[in-house]
Order: sequence, then C-alpha cells, then structure tokens
Amino acid sequence: MSKDLQPFWEDLYPIHSFWSDPHHRVKVSALLNMFQESAWHHAEHLGVGFQAFITKGLIWVLSRLQLKMYAYPTWGEKVIVRTWPSGRDRLYCYRDFLILDEQGQVKGEAASTWFAVDVKSRRPQPTQLYYPTEIPNTQESVFSRRPPKLPGEILSDPVFTTRVGWNDLDANQHTNNVRYVDWIINSFDGAFLKTHLLKELCLNFRSESLLGERVGIRLLMGEERKHRTQVFRLEDHQILCQAELKWENLSVQESE
Repeated sequence: MSKDLQPFWEDLYPIHSFWSDPHHRVKVSALLNMFQESAWHHAEHLGVGFQAFITKGLIWVLSRLQLKMYAYPTWGEKVIVRTWPSGRDRLYCYRDFLILDEQGQVKGEAASTWFAVDVKSRRPQPTQLYYPTEIPNTQESVFSRRPPKLPGEILSDPVFTTRVGWNDLDANQHTNNVRYVDWIINSFDGAFLKTHLLKELCLNFRSESLLGERVGIRLLMGEERKHRTQVFRLEDHQILCQAELKWENLSVQESE
C-alpha cells in the first residue's frame, strides 16, 4: 500500500439548479449525495473503496448519519466537502464531514457510521479483516459522540407511501440511502416545509429495500420543531430507516 495516503479528502461541488429547493437553498439530499461521493473518492484512494471491496465480495453499508446545518449554501455557490476517517472499532468504521464555503467558513458538519457486509452471507464483517492498519486515522470528530441510536417503533398510520423504482436503486441493487431522505422530506406538508428549515437530521438505517417493494412513512409530531419519522416496508412492516428532524422557523421574507 502507498505511503502517500491522505488522511483528509476534499472535493469542490457547484450548487446546481437541480440540487436546489424552491428557496434556492441546497437540498439536504444533495448534501448527502456529496458526502457519499467524497467518501467513495477517499475510500478508493485509501484502498477500501468499491473496486477493492468487490474483489473480496464485500460492500459498504451506511448505518447511521448525523447532520447539523448552520447556513445553507444556495444555487450558484460552490462548496467544499472535507471528509476523513474518524475512528474504528471491532465492527464499525466512522467517517466525518465538513461543508465549507470557498472562504473556508463552516456551513455544516456531519458524522457517519459504516460497516462492511459479505455480499453472499449478508453478514457484517470485523474491521480487522478488511481495514488495513496503515490507513491514517485522525480520531478527530466533529461531534462529542457518535451518531446515536434512535428510539423504537412509531405506532401510527402512514402519512406517505411509495414504491421502490429503478431510479431509487444504487450500484448494490438496493434503495440508495439518499432516497429515504427525499421520501421523508416529502412526507411533510408543503405549507410546513415552506415555513421551516431543517437544521439537524439524525438517520438510522435498519434494513434494505428492493425494486418493486412498497414503503410507507410514519410520522410522530414531537415538540413544535422536533419530529421523528419511520420508513417501513408495507408488506411486512419491517423498519427500514428511522429519522429525527429538528427544524427552525423561517421569517416571512425567508419563506417567500
């Protein structure tokens, strides 16, 4: 393995019109797409990316993600995504992210938890089997703790349903993680989304969904600006993804 491994990785992304919401702010799902792309770039550089894993019969699985936004970049601006491995233990690998403007100001930060799965057995693999000790490990984390485990099942009727389509799938033939975020955002009423801005998001991914499966979303309205959602498969009620969202009220001018 090369001795010139970079402990940090940066990519520059323009905020395209198709990555922007009706307020011209970058969509949360677009940010998560950037995270996944930069994580892939860095993993390939470190020798633990898609190409290296496919020869070993392994795939990366995102388990948890926590995001905090301080200011949303807007259409036409450019952002830098900086990412790095922030630790590992027996089963999990941790990766953190910063969202920076071109002047280096922090716009948001995120932490994520990953593990590797054997493609045939679908069983998680110990990190010592696939993660070389030579890979730089900074132990530097943006938050004081790892992304948390969210509370259990929400008992309510679905407020949103959809079917997994071809364009929802990723290279591993199951629903891309980012699609869950789009579905979750779409489960909120348009009037609410027009007057609120998502400031914090925590995701727990519990199980995979496949082409043609029907999924629903349950919503638990907590205090005024804190909500929990649960994405589940309609056929067997298997929980696929859980989320906790914290919102900020927009002023009249900001919501127009």
